[in-house]
Amino acid sequence: MKFLIMASLAITLSCNKAKQVVDEAVNTTKEAAETVVDKGTQSVTQAQEVVAGNLQPVTLTQDSKIEFKVLKFAKLAEIEGKFTKFQGVAKYDGKNLSNIQAAIYVNSIDTADEKRDGHLKSDEWFGVSEHPIISFTTSSSTELGSSFDLPGEIQIKGVKQPITLQAKLISNDIDNLVIEATGVINRTMFGLNWNKPLDEEVTLLGKIGKIAVDEDVTLNLTIVAKAQK
Repeated sequence: MKFLIMASLAITLSCNKAKQVVDEAVNTTKEAAETVVDKGTQSVTQAQEVVAGNLQPVTLTQDSKIEFKVLKFAKLAEIEGKFTKFQGVAKYDGKNLSNIQAAIYVNSIDTADEKRDGHLKSDEWFGVSEHPIISFTTSSSTELGSSFDLPGEIQIKGVKQPITLQAKLISNDIDNLVIEATGVINRTMFGLNWNKPLDEEVTLLGKIGKIAVDEDVTLNLTIVAKAQK
């Protein structure tokens, strides 16, 4: 009889222990998801997928292009430029893109004019010595489509501002992704204030200019990402 009582007690303790382990695992998963959501980095669904390990990391490749255009009223020309060095990672599940973390190295700026590039790297513009990186990050999940908005946050010269890129999907599968995106920023919002007034206003590509360089800069991005192996 004593043996049966002890056996019954052992079974009860074992069941309680198993239930405790299960409860702890459920709570841990729930807390992990809630923590991610509280930080504003993902939706509840995306948080659960991250906890479950269903999202795949992808890496920005050097086939990508980071380009920009700005009107130079002083020369009646549209100046085109690019950044040739950058890196980035994101989470991708074949349909949704999240957790983008991208860095652009300002020292790699190239406008096909060494003198102008040197000026752009100076403190009057990007101040490369103090601010060598432009960053772009996202805090939400974006469902990919033929065309879609890609909201995020861009930091230039130490100043962060929200930005929404207009994007379109070029190609995708579970391991590869190609997106084209464009957007416009006002450079003065980031402390890129250099300019000179013109003696008289001019018109360039339908826009009236009274200063040497337009404040609006158009960004054109080709994002090529591949799954990390």
